[in-house]
Amino acid sequence: MLPYDDLRNSANALWCARQEGRALDPEEIRLPTSEQEATLMQELYLLAAGEPTAGWKIGAASLAAKRSLRLSQPLVGPVLASALFPAPDRQEVAVPAAHVPGYEVELVLEVSRRLGPEGLPYLAEDLEGAISGVRLGVEVMACRLAGGPGKQAPGCLHIADGGGNAALVVGTLKAAPKDLTSLAASLEVEGAAAVEGSLAALPGSPFEMLAIVANQLGARGRALAAGDLVSTGAAALYLGGRPGQRVTARMEGLGSISFTLREPVSA
Repeated sequence: MLPYDDLRNSANALWCARQEGRALDPEEIRLPTSEQEATLMQELYLLAAGEPTAGWKIGAASLAAKRSLRLSQPLVGPVLASALFPAPDRQEVAVPAAHVPGYEVELVLEVSRRLGPEGLPYLAEDLEGAISGVRLGVEVMACRLAGGPGKQAPGCLHIADGGGNAALVVGTLKAAPKDLTSLAASLEVEGAAAVEGSLAALPGSPFEMLAIVANQLGARGRALAAGDLVSTGAAALYLGGRPGQRVTARMEGLGSISFTLREPVSA
């Protein structure tokens, strides 16, 4: 285990890089080498942020993704209150080009009751009555490390780096369709060919993704609260985003949302 001060200083550096819109040189921080270190660093990252979460995201849920990122389990990361953008209220989302943004169309569940450590373990079939509805969402992903997460422990860096989340744009709350396992989705990014996808790309149902998030958070002593949002993984993915692009996402039965990515305005 890395010394606590190294973990704290690295978490603070990642948060400052996010706030300042710059990419960190890998030499500026000590990278986590295990999921345990990465999760502790994420907690310290949240402490540095000093703001509430609006929800949580899941990533690398498939076996192939876990192998690629060298993780033993899916990664879970926070969506900060300042990173949640309801559409169409917010037409612009600011993410610096230095953080190499990407986009994922996702189904977002809105939790209707507390899911805390006292209820562990959670099973998917027990959670179908634990949501108040669903939203169409686009996660804007980012990496605050110059050159990307590297090859030694890329998944651990994503966990430590706030789960790699920069923003979550969400549509209006709707009643959940009867079958959430195969809704078609599409992602249109200005200047690029449309990306087609489906919730069938997830390695399990959205409720299985919710169970993973609730169980991981519960093991950390955290809880999902009523009103929290849980982003359940990519139905369609586009890498290589840049400020100035207009992004439109659609999902069967949930309509569409659009926004423009822009460079943050310097203070």
